[in-house]
Amino acid sequence: MADPDNSRFIGGPLGARAAWASLSIMAGAWGLHGFGNFSVLLKSTGQWIGRAGPWMPPGWPGPEIGWAFLKENWGEGYASEAARATMIWSRDVLGWDHVIHIIHPENSPSMALAERIGSHFERELPARTLDNAIPLLIFGQKF
Repeated sequence: MADPDNSRFIGGPLGARAAWASLSIMAGAWGLHGFGNFSVLLKSTGQWIGRAGPWMPPGWPGPEIGWAFLKENWGEGYASEAARATMIWSRDVLGWDHVIHIIHPENSPSMALAERIGSHFERELPARTLDNAIPLLIFGQKF
């Protein structure tokens, strides 16, 4: 979360304390809601390379499947594999029949990924809806 490229579209760089708080929120979602992002590890080494999965805190605009990966692993197919797997899990375990992906309008790789996994642009999320400074894009799909 300290790397400007890695964190550009998910709130920007964070210091150690703020990154710890963000991590704690992700981990705490499991205890509070029974779901949250999964860690994605390389099979060959066990190295953590990112996170992906369901997210829907109170007041969220819909059941979201999101992803965030280390930049050295961008373009290797891990995000699409993780997004597809967590969409299936969210459908089968959580009973979700629709998912969204909230994407920064300058994040063309995530828009392309959303379309590759079958999602389409649904609507714009106005600025300040989720403390966002600018309007964000919502892609989504029904199962």
